[in-house]
Amino acid sequence: MMMRSDHVRQLLQAAFPSVPCFNGAIDRNLEYAVGVFSRRSSNRVVAVGGRGNSSYNILPVTILVHWSQDADQCEQTAQSIFDYLYCKSNFSIGDVNVIVADVLSSGPIDIDRDENNICEMTINVDFFYER
Repeated sequence: MMMRSDHVRQLLQAAFPSVPCFNGAIDRNLEYAVGVFSRRSSNRVVAVGGRGNSSYNILPVTILVHWSQDADQCEQTAQSIFDYLYCKSNFSIGDVNVIVADVLSSGPIDIDRDENNICEMTINVDFFYER
């Protein structure tokens, strides 16, 4: 089974049911939203003997936390998501078995505000999952 960014959206929606989660885009008219976006990665998983011998693959995503005009509220929400994912291991999303969520920074990354003055932060995560 191939893991997709919508699996991550489902995971976040289940963990944070009151937070509107989107895949590939967010509704910028909302004051509160979380988006999951696919991103490129230099990590390729090819075992000796070819791809068919690889037991896992990697889904690299960026999670965008688009959260109020209050920077502290945005940071708190982003940190909650970061803490939830940090070193999360051995779990399933539907029929995908995830080995580990590898968060790639020491905390959420502040990327400033959007055109409506809504604060935004990102979290980059590599999901290692069974093939």
